[in-house]
Order: sequence, then C-alpha cells, then structure tokens
Amino acid sequence: MLPNSPHYIFTLFSTFRLGGIAVQVNPMYVEREIEHVLNDSDSEYIVVLDSLYPKVKKLQSNTSIKKVLVVSFGGTRIDLDEGDRYFDEFLHEEVNIPEVEINRRDDVALLQYTGDVAKMDEEGYFYILDRKKDVIIASGYNVYPREIEEVLYQLEAIEEALIIGVSDTYRGETVKAYVKLKEGYSITAEEIKQYGKENLAPYKAPKDVEILSELPKSSVGKLLRRVLREEESAKVKA
Repeated sequence: MLPNSPHYIFTLFSTFRLGGIAVQVNPMYVEREIEHVLNDSDSEYIVVLDSLYPKVKKLQSNTSIKKVLVVSFGGTRIDLDEGDRYFDEFLHEEVNIPEVEINRRDDVALLQYTGDVAKMDEEGYFYILDRKKDVIIASGYNVYPREIEEVLYQLEAIEEALIIGVSDTYRGETVKAYVKLKEGYSITAEEIKQYGKENLAPYKAPKDVEILSELPKSSVGKLLRRVLREEESAKVKA
C-alpha cells in the first residue's frame, strides 16, 4: 500500500526475486476492500505508508497478515506493534535470504496477483476474462460480465452498461443488466433482452434489464459495479 516511490519499486522486484507473488493494494481502498484483497490472495506480509498503518492494524486479525513493514517519508514516527518494522530499519537487519531454485523451462517468469480470471492458449499467451469477484455463477456456469457488456455495447443506443449477478432461487444467480442510453436514442428493456437472447447463450443473456439516467461512477469516472450489487443486496434483505 504505497504511492509511486523507490520503496514501491524495491519491494516489487525483491518479491519477484524471492519467488513471491506481488499483490497490489490501492492506498485509496477502504477497510472492506483491503480485507477482501488480503484474504483473497492469502497475503502474509504487507508494506504500507505510515499514515495507513492504523487502518491495516485494525483489520489485521481478520486476515493472514503476519508482519507489516512501514514506510515513512520523514517527520514524527508512530509507535509500531511488536514484530512490525520500519522499512529503512528492516534493510539494515541481518536476514537469511533463502535460495530460490529456478527451472528456466517450466517456472513462471513473473506472477502478480490481480484478482482477475484469465485463460492461456496453446502458445502460452494469457487473456484476461474478468475480475474474479465479478464472475456470476448461473445454473452452474461461469458467466463473465465483461463479455455480456461487450455484446450490449454493439447496440447503438447504449452508452454505458454494467452486468451483475442477482440472487435467483432456481439458478443460484441470474444475469441483470444496467444500461445508460445515449442522448437522443430510444430502446426498451424488452428489446435489449431480446438482443441478448439472439447473441448470447441462454444462461448468459440478461433476464432483467434496468435503464438508468446515470450509472454509478468513482471520482475518476470508473463505473462501479459494486454499488449496484450492494443496492440489489439491500433489496433482498428489505
């Protein structure tokens, strides 16, 4: 959990050199998001900016984190819990660096946790399918929201689209689409559903479509699927 700094570069390449998996944790994440990433990746060590240290310690007991390294850019240093270290002090400690045997033919050259689902073709090329947490399980099938969104974007009337999975007593989850239309265009929810049936497998085609004037976005304009999931969950609980 570091900004762009020499400490970040040093930590990243040191992790790769030791055969570890680097997990990117955005410093802007709230506690719930940090906890999810750490648990999803089974992370054991984390390097954080000193201002973020209290946030990490608050949720550490709910994760597999064993030790926290803290980066300080100067000023008054906060007290750390036993076992945690400041980054610069840690560099001066005597540490037994394990030898890592590398099989140049079979070992992965570089592995970085992203939370994505990917596939590899026969030639060894990787293709990102979607975010792991966004995958919908409908009637036992994996459904990737991005694939459906790309199909809906082929409709000229649609400006923005988001796909989520909603609870379904029969399928477990079913596909729901939220769309924003381009100004001056008109299309009905039924027409969008029909287009999905014609261009997607039955388990992928949206069973419900909601047309909104705006889709939720972050401060930098990123579409927020999470907000729609939370709204749907609230409806189920109500």
